[in-house]
Amino acid sequence: KLNFTEAGSVPLCGLTALSALKAVGAPWKSGATVVVLGATGGVGSLAVQIAKALGATRLIATASGSKADFVKSLGADEVIDYHTEQWFNSTRIADKSVDAVLDTVLQPGTGDRAYGKLKNGGGFVTLCTGIPRCGAPTPSWLNTLRRPSVRHTALRCASPPMGDCATVENLNELRDLAEAGRLRAQVQQTFKLEDIQAALAQFKAGHITGKIGLTMQDREEILV
Repeated sequence: KLNFTEAGSVPLCGLTALSALKAVGAPWKSGATVVVLGATGGVGSLAVQIAKALGATRLIATASGSKADFVKSLGADEVIDYHTEQWFNSTRIADKSVDAVLDTVLQPGTGDRAYGKLKNGGGFVTLCTGIPRCGAPTPSWLNTLRRPSVRHTALRCASPPMGDCATVENLNELRDLAEAGRLRAQVQQTFKLEDIQAALAQFKAGHITGKIGLTMQDREEILV
């Protein structure tokens, strides 16, 4: 069961994670190896849980080594410490061995590196970084021509008619996962409304685990 702050933290990040995973093949009825890049942020921490709930049988995640236990508690089978290892090294993840890669880190070149790890028929999904230009690290046109069976998507979570991410159906699916105990919110810290500048400073500093909450009153909270 989620409290008000936790429930408020789920929709946008949860809808993004759910839609991103669906774009690369979820749900997986016969199992799948899934990589989540950036598993401690708002989208990534939910994506790990949702991917496992939707059939991922091997979940590989990237995170700081200090947060490895936290990421494993979400359902990750393996955690790659980005401080000490490159996730795309063949000694860590074999080439053409994974079914899906979800990128929330958005580093240049990620799309091309992901293509090297994906099986034929696999999928890569990343997130748009701006408006109106997406700016996501999508694979080069040469890689897409070389491997036409691998699909890629740059996602911006929008509601109909602009997109099919923010829908009632998807919200209901998130609710069902939460009620079944398969999805829990991650709120790192809650600030009072008068401390909003401190909350924004914490947010801008980065390396947030999950989300930050703002408390308006004892019984009423919003999320930033």
